[in-house]
Amino acid sequence: MINVIRAELLRLRDRDDQTGRPLARGENDFTLYDKDWVEVSVFNDGNQKIDVTVLYLTADYEIVPLYPRAGS
Repeated sequence: MINVIRAELLRLRDRDDQTGRPLARGENDFTLYDKDWVEVSVFNDGNQKIDVTVLYLTADYEIVPLYPRAGS
């Protein structure tokens, strides 16, 4: 079986929101706004190990690693 990776994005109301709602995809992308809370879940539906990196791209074109955190 080949690796099958699936990602789900939820928009949260705030830090305490445990449910969220699926982040709607626009015609070409996802739109997020200042102060939005987003939960990212990545699933490995395959039978082989995978390495996952989650990066945040800022409005200033900086790249900030979210996962894994430095030192982990």
